[in-house]
Amino acid sequence: MKLTTTPSSCQAAAIPVGRPAGFRLVAWLLFACLSVCAGAAAAAQRAPARRAPAQTLGSTPWLLTAGTRSSVEGTVQCVPLGQEPRGVSLPGSGSASGPASGRMSARVGAVLRANALGTCEGSVRFSYEALWYLSVVSASINGVGCTSTQWFVACPVLLAVGESATVSTELDAGPYARGSTEVAVSGVDNPLYQPIEFQTEGSITVAQAPALVVPGVNRSGTTELSLRASGPSGARDVQLSEQFPAFITASSDDPACRFESLQGRLSCAWAHVDPGATVRVPIQISAGAGYPTSQLSTQLQARCDLGTAGAVASIVVSGSLVAGEQSLDAPPRVIMDSVLVDHVSLHTLPGASRGAPPPGIPARWTVSFSPGLQVQGVTPAEDSRDLVCNYSDDSVSCSAPNYGSDQPGTNANAAIRLSAVQPGRQTATLRWESTQGVGTTSLSVQVFWDPASPEGGPGSAAASSPRQGEEP
Repeated sequence: MKLTTTPSSCQAAAIPVGRPAGFRLVAWLLFACLSVCAGAAAAAQRAPARRAPAQTLGSTPWLLTAGTRSSVEGTVQCVPLGQEPRGVSLPGSGSASGPASGRMSARVGAVLRANALGTCEGSVRFSYEALWYLSVVSASINGVGCTSTQWFVACPVLLAVGESATVSTELDAGPYARGSTEVAVSGVDNPLYQPIEFQTEGSITVAQAPALVVPGVNRSGTTELSLRASGPSGARDVQLSEQFPAFITASSDDPACRFESLQGRLSCAWAHVDPGATVRVPIQISAGAGYPTSQLSTQLQARCDLGTAGAVASIVVSGSLVAGEQSLDAPPRVIMDSVLVDHVSLHTLPGASRGAPPPGIPARWTVSFSPGLQVQGVTPAEDSRDLVCNYSDDSVSCSAPNYGSDQPGTNANAAIRLSAVQPGRQTATLRWESTQGVGTTSLSVQVFWDPASPEGGPGSAAASSPRQGEEP
């Protein structure tokens, strides 16, 4: 809270006329101390809230961020009797081009004219529009508490000629505050309307866990789609879509989502998502009988009034109970000497009528890389300490003699560290085998010659990202 008094002290500004100076000073100091101490005790009990810098009363709108508390200020000045109440120019508020520029924000504040005794006495009032997403938290004038309700503030003013006081108000804007409003300032000689505008801050993110699908088994691939609003503002009019490859279908029991079979697209919609909240949607994915073993990718796209977001999700289709998956972590633009990480894992797919594979089966997987990707090392995951791996410049082989010994789907996961050493389209081909079957999938990524131009050509802003697909 900003406390300012000019040109004299706060105590002197509040001294009434006609009483002994010593009495007035002691009474004022005692009242101010009690008010400040009471305010500090109340603030200590409240949970901390995010606050924006204080904003001054004037023609420039107060900007409030949805989902936060903001401090706003209004200056009241006492002017001599007979002076035109046009407002006051505060330091730093003038326009560089002078008064003729028409910049109204150069004159700010509210004015009271002095009485015959040379003092200004009254009550300045701030009347806010009754909006469910806007409320007054607290208000004070030069640090002394004012009377306030949810949409109203009244502050007593007692000033000498030439003195000013600052009304500081803390406003709470709800997470879905949008548009604009105004506050009527009255009780002064120049009543005015102060505009208020609401702005948003925050973003959304989307993600989906890999889906493991058995061809010919309806809804065998179960996964979960998640959408999160980061805040502090809430997300409104949220739309999400996921585009699936041909001959892959999806369904969800969530009433907010529907699958359009002709377009192969899953669409979901929510009126709002609270700040910090995550919406989770269970999804079931199916592939027709005879669909080849493959690792596919889907595109997630989300939008709301906070912005847009996207992500790539993975679908592994296999007729075997044990299937392999890899995900290539790469920077937005892969250039020479970039470092990539290929995460490889074996999964036990849902078997429907078939039973799960017995624990402790031998399993093995190998990843072969094109010449532009060079292996720097391989690290088994924490749940795969028995995984034995060997590698060369262009391949990695790992064996899990007791795959699934603790529970199905563990003991065969590793991260492969790679370096980009040659431009062009590079591939990582995964092959796995076990007593439950074999399979092969492939990923690819574009490597550029340098940061300025793709493949050594003229400068371009083109970027690259990993692409997933079945090996031809």
